[in-house]
Amino acid sequence: MERLKDTCIYRKYYEIYSDKPSNTSTARDLTWFMVKLAQAAAKGDKGAREVITIMKKNPDKRIGRYIDSSYQVAGKTGTVEKMVGDMALIYAGKEPILALTVIVRSRQEQVVNEKEGEDIIAGIAEAVLKR
Repeated sequence: MERLKDTCIYRKYYEIYSDKPSNTSTARDLTWFMVKLAQAAAKGDKGAREVITIMKKNPDKRIGRYIDSSYQVAGKTGTVEKMVGDMALIYAGKEPILALTVIVRSRQEQVVNEKEGEDIIAGIAEAVLKR
């Protein structure tokens, strides 16, 4: 299988035109954050539990769209000009079984279509959970 290339997100989480040094995030970085959040909640961290409770209230237009109702999704979406993304913890009962991040980015210098990005994210999440 060919490895993905150019999977970093550059300067998407603060001012794009800034004197500050570039930051980068990858889907792996964001998934790592979700795993750490779930681990903190499992250890009784009140703040982590509160964040997850809030994230469970997000509308399921992306990762959670086609997921069976026996699962619950705690997700955080993000959209900027050239990127549509979602990161989530997926629960079966009270325990998270999966941390998933999907990012759809425009290949050209054009704005990404949010609806198309959401459709792609939902389809990927559905395929992952069917495995």
